[in-house]
Amino acid sequence: MNELLERLGTEIADQETHQALLRERTSGTQELLRPVRTAAAAILPPELTITNMSIGRVQEKRRQLQRVKAALDRREILAKTIQDIQTEIDKLSGTVTEMASTID
Repeated sequence: MNELLERLGTEIADQETHQALLRERTSGTQELLRPVRTAAAAILPPELTITNMSIGRVQEKRRQLQRVKAALDRREILAKTIQDIQTEIDKLSGTVTEMASTID
């Protein structure tokens, strides 16, 4: 059981590291595109700029919701793991109680 939990913990950590790397790459790409966007904004109509800003706000809200969902998913996994461990503890406690009563 402990080995499985350790493997799952390692896998989760690996996935989180991979996600962080992807976020960094995305952020870097966004930074590279910033000058191009600025130049494009200078020649594009203002309505398009306003629409672009609205799209940016919606995208940020989407990212926030994805982070909340990831946190809730992780919470569910941890709750299930805790429940499984508690069930195992209860079984072992029952076994220990039975063994203790036969010894007395």
